[in-house]
Amino acid sequence: MTEFSRRNFLTSSGALALMASQLNVVGALAGEVTAGLSAERALMRDIYEAFQAAAETQPWTRGLANPISSRLETPIVPIEGQWPQEMAGVFYRNGPAQHERAGERYAHWFDGDGMIQSYQIGDGTVAHLGRMIETPKYKAEEMAGRFLRPAFGTAVDLQAGVRSADDINVANISVLPMHDELLALWEGGSATSMDLDTLATNGRKIWSAETNGLPFSAHCKTDPDGTIWNFGTSNFSGQLVVYHISPTGQLLNVKLHALEPNGMVHDFIVTERHLIVLVPPLRLDQPQSTFIDAFSWQGNEPSAGLVFDKETLSLQRRFELEGDFHFHFGNAWEEADGTLMFDYCASNDASFVKQNAQGLMRGSYDPAGDAPTHHYQVTVSPNGTGVRELIGENAEFPRMDPRLVGLRNRFIYSVWRHESSESPFHHGIAKVDLTRGTRQTFDYGSTIAAEEHVFIPRPGGMDDQDGWLLGTTLNMENGTTSLNVFNASHIADGPIASARLPYATPLGFHGAFKQMT
Repeated sequence: MTEFSRRNFLTSSGALALMASQLNVVGALAGEVTAGLSAERALMRDIYEAFQAAAETQPWTRGLANPISSRLETPIVPIEGQWPQEMAGVFYRNGPAQHERAGERYAHWFDGDGMIQSYQIGDGTVAHLGRMIETPKYKAEEMAGRFLRPAFGTAVDLQAGVRSADDINVANISVLPMHDELLALWEGGSATSMDLDTLATNGRKIWSAETNGLPFSAHCKTDPDGTIWNFGTSNFSGQLVVYHISPTGQLLNVKLHALEPNGMVHDFIVTERHLIVLVPPLRLDQPQSTFIDAFSWQGNEPSAGLVFDKETLSLQRRFELEGDFHFHFGNAWEEADGTLMFDYCASNDASFVKQNAQGLMRGSYDPAGDAPTHHYQVTVSPNGTGVRELIGENAEFPRMDPRLVGLRNRFIYSVWRHESSESPFHHGIAKVDLTRGTRQTFDYGSTIAAEEHVFIPRPGGMDDQDGWLLGTTLNMENGTTSLNVFNASHIADGPIASARLPYATPLGFHGAFKQMT
């Protein structure tokens, strides 16, 4: 590693200490207003009771309930249709699952302890395995039989000390299959190493002694040659760390930067030569009872783009874009003159993460208060002027051909929903042709919740629609999860095959396919 000095390491250690002390301050502030049953515990019980009542009349709540077991397994999943014989590998998914303990329920969807799902695919068959991720937090609370530590959006009167971000790490956002391990990814702390086959938890991933415990975000980007890039943010210390990792998992370089402006960053993108971090105007304001409450929406300010050089990890340029809130990017590439092109999904405010993801935990959803998330293509000129073009309404979770990360792509796949939908979840998939400016869709129906779908290239495929689209859905009426495969060239025709589980898996966030070699 050439860019991570001892001095920078000491600075980063101070950042982690500051974050840990801030979390404990939050717990102490919450404790000042408690007597007997704390205000935090009373609120969590109220949320639990509200959700249980809503579950009797709102079928969509099935996806936000605890799983029926900490281990789910179906060795032979019944298949409807003809599963492609050429598709061979494992599809992994991650998401929050453990939302309730001892009659208490988290206040925010993002707080639940993570559960990994794996779908073993080969010879036209599918097998399923799901396991809770046994982080130190999860194991401590399993033993105690109650929640002990605060979370992203829930204040808990501290029963177990928080020394670092990893003490509250729930490993619940995404996955990174590597050559010899599976990484469960969170936002503010370490990746969690797991066994690729059994999904057993092996512990925190330590890239090096110097970077031990630094934040490692959930959206790694993998170049076509296997090189891995990532970032992490420590908002309480105003720092951003950038990672360069070899295809075999060795840390090659890491560098710390000031996070200016200081905002919540979830995802990023790469071109052949650069990393692009876009900071939305959801900015750190002042300490509150939870992490998310410490941020305020500054909608009159722009989103700020930071462009880093891949060779040195140094900051090369900045740009500004219309202020909006975004979670997820599709892909990016760079023109010869330095023009940056990328796509992302964004809404005009942060109401989902600030309010609606809390309402869902009570079993409450108000369509009128849910700002729609639209899909945009963005052009940033060499002088820093950014212009965006609408390419899809009511869309999220954009994905593309993994062989074209950082290169010009033609097709982008996402989930979508009708603007008039009464369900909080997406119920269809979309395919955008960036060359022709056309959009093709498939609607599963209003009783189905569609999760992120990923593109899998056909062996020897000619372009980025020659392959399959693979994703999971929850039937909100009968409480079963299905794995569905589409011919990516004709998604409007619907799934060519589906494998239905006899139970529901908790609605999650992100997945990745590991090709069998």
